[in-house]
Amino acid sequence: MASDTGPNVYVPKGFIDGSKACLDFLRFDEGNSKYKETRSYLMYEAIRIFNKVYRSLGSISFEEMEIKSVVETPSDKKFMEGVLMDLRLRNVNMVNLCTAQEDIDTFNDIFSLVSELIPCSISNEIDPNVPNIVFLHEKSYYPEGEDPYNLFDRTAVIQAVTVEDAGKEIGSFLAEEKSDKKRICPIINTILKELAIKLNLRDGIITMDNWSSHGFTGDYVFGALYENRLYFLTINPRGAITCVNKSNDFIPFYESKLQKLSEEMEESSLKGKFIIEDDCGNVNIIGRTDLITLPNPEIFKAHEIRGKQARPLYLSGVTDINMYETDDGPMFNVGPQGSGMKKKLPKASAIYRIQVIRGKEIMSALLPLMAVAFVRYGDYTVLPFPFKYLREYIETVKS
Repeated sequence: MASDTGPNVYVPKGFIDGSKACLDFLRFDEGNSKYKETRSYLMYEAIRIFNKVYRSLGSISFEEMEIKSVVETPSDKKFMEGVLMDLRLRNVNMVNLCTAQEDIDTFNDIFSLVSELIPCSISNEIDPNVPNIVFLHEKSYYPEGEDPYNLFDRTAVIQAVTVEDAGKEIGSFLAEEKSDKKRICPIINTILKELAIKLNLRDGIITMDNWSSHGFTGDYVFGALYENRLYFLTINPRGAITCVNKSNDFIPFYESKLQKLSEEMEESSLKGKFIIEDDCGNVNIIGRTDLITLPNPEIFKAHEIRGKQARPLYLSGVTDINMYETDDGPMFNVGPQGSGMKKKLPKASAIYRIQVIRGKEIMSALLPLMAVAFVRYGDYTVLPFPFKYLREYIETVKS
């Protein structure tokens, strides 16, 4: 650029005034008035211009994939009732590690909102015998090596809540005119359901989902690779869970089944891979691709695009959970819930490839495990929900 006052000014990717400098993938403003301010529109427009200008050299087009099956409804919208029922049987200990008066006020607001729902008390220390909610700053606030999070007892059940994440949301919620007195603050919902998941992991049983209702007759195994170490979670038909990992690369897994899965995982060339073995011995590996789904380009001419009749026309494959059968094998993607979807989609939905290692493709039968609402509050999860438990286990042991 010639100068910062000229017509061609470069805006670096990153942050501007604390906000991410990027466009939403899709927006659903009144009358679809701001569609040109989206990445999906700009992608279509860039390709249209390329094909027009360089038509003598070649053209760019998109591949269409037929949807084999789709899940459009969350499996359990009332999971918070179970979360609260479970936590009401325990006294939650709340600890504040912040000293600024503004932060103390926010902590007291959180305590007040939590105490309306479940028994809780305030203390100065983490209690290893009960669930804990600890209020602190995010990592970047502290000088290197002084983040108190790194000193937590990993055998205790602890849900960390940061000033930076919770403060603004709590303030906005309390400032609202609450016509619905029964509505729970969304950030409080998230704190409590995360605490319940950590309790499940410690107690070795899934209560966030009725696992036995799925009718599995044997153990399911879920494995993930993180920083070159393999971690496995096994769930029996009653929902009891066990987690294991290898302490180093020089010894095999004690259980031969897990050792075989680890070898199959290492041989796969997929990116960002996860492995599943079902109760019949079928083994699939899931890997993320560089592919995304795009809306029907006619969406940019439409005025009503979020309604029940419009979604299949314009947003097929962009919303909900979709399974595909392609020449390259089975694939799937997970978008936002089509029913009641938000007014904008910040990101595109990535497509995942399924590699059948042994037996047959099993992901079609596991799609309901991604239609739960408790992993990503109010939305679907990209992978079957047991991987959420596995991630929590990884966070515990890697620290």
